[in-house]
Amino acid sequence: MPNFTVNIEFVSQKSKTFQVESVSEEKVRDQLLSQGSWVDFKGVLINLENVIWMEIKEETQTS
Repeated sequence: MPNFTVNIEFVSQKSKTFQVESVSEEKVRDQLLSQGSWVDFKGVLINLENVIWMEIKEETQTS
């Protein structure tokens, strides 16, 4: 299962980065946005009304 990095920046100009294992970028986004304005994501309670932007990127494996 691929790993994704989720970067979230808040109106307070603080940011939080999560490492997430999921089947697709869409599943990560759905997990974040399907819970309403308050989200319990990876054990962190996030108020989506305070989010400026969110970036979800698949991590590339280098050998």
